Amino acid sequence: MYVPLVTLRLRWYARTSGHLLLRHWQWILLACIIVPGIPVVSLFLDGAMLMQASVSPGPDPLQHMLIMTGLEGAAVLWILPQRQAMSGGPFSTWATTLPITHRTQTCVEATLLAAANSPFLLITALAVAGLPDTQHNPYPLCSVLVMLALAAVAQNAVLNRQTRALPGILPGNAALAMGLATPVSPIRWLLLTLAIASAAATLFLSRHVRNPEQRSPNRRKSPFFSAGTALLASRAPALLIQCKTLAEHPGPALLRIIATLALATGAARLISIFSFDSRSPLVLVLAMTANCLLLAGLYRLLYAPRHAMRDYLSALPLPRYYWPMRDILFMLMLNTLPLAILSTPLIIQGHLSLITLAALIAAWQILLALLRWPVIHGGRRSLLCGALLSLVWSGAALAAVSP
Repeated sequence: MYVPLVTLRLRWYARTSGHLLLRHWQWILLACIIVPGIPVVSLFLDGAMLMQASVSPGPDPLQHMLIMTGLEGAAVLWILPQRQAMSGGPFSTWATTLPITHRTQTCVEATLLAAANSPFLLITALAVAGLPDTQHNPYPLCSVLVMLALAAVAQNAVLNRQTRALPGILPGNAALAMGLATPVSPIRWLLLTLAIASAAATLFLSRHVRNPEQRSPNRRKSPFFSAGTALLASRAPALLIQCKTLAEHPGPALLRIIATLALATGAARLISIFSFDSRSPLVLVLAMTANCLLLAGLYRLLYAPRHAMRDYLSALPLPRYYWPMRDILFMLMLNTLPLAILSTPLIIQGHLSLITLAALIAAWQILLALLRWPVIHGGRRSLLCGALLSLVWSGAALAAVSP
């Protein structure tokens, strides 16, 4: 039963992944242009070097743990867009009625996970090939394999929508980091065993923990949540609808918002380090442009549900541009967080005049509003149109703020 089942699942995975690549080929092209070095190849080499650094004896335990957590987070982000391809489609619903053993089903899922992680497996192979003297000191090799197992367990928990099991990976990372920082002794092998036990316990929890989506529908909500929802429903119903729309897609929405905040924080830190020399305007403008491109993707999430019910919405007594204007205002409100992070050090240190800074912030908000058109109406060329518009804006902004 394993061979025909895995063949059908792999066929579905290849077809769905092919459609996904065709739909997002512009992101791949943009990544190849932006990433320095040989396109695509440098990503594998840099990933292998980072994985080697995670098991090298130099860093302290905290640095080991941060690098491992970052690599596992990258693995989770890699598998998130492939959730539909990994699900098997309608065939999996029919396959649940067949007398398939749990062992066979587990082997099929492991095969699909290995196929989906083929780039990570290649990076792991490059990292293992670069490890020194693995025959006399096999501990780094074993650490790489355990870290790969922890990443696979995290991906399995995300695919099964068992995010409650994800914190169980942190003890495994901590044990593995302490073992790498410990001198050669039997204790480090004991810590490695604890990391393996943590991975096994997390896998068990991801299989048996209760799914949050299967909670009882009669579960009472907190009074604060109910009061906030009632207030929004009476005062700002459009804002409530927009918040609920993003809540239906927590992964893409949170990923974009967190990425914009992290990018703004890093740019503000660089500007403080550079003391607003000749490099700071470039960092400032590029951070603003990248933030707009990241946040603009939320326009599509807000627009898609209303497009599906456009016939019903057209019968409501609403102005013609009611929802486009509400979406633009909502995005401008979200952009106030990275705006505050970037502008606060500039205001405190007085590197830019208030008039210049206010004009730059206004232009930044205008760019975010203008990006709605290519995102919604650009079709398959939406990213290229948005990147071209952002490039023109960044050139004009850089010319305006350069000393």
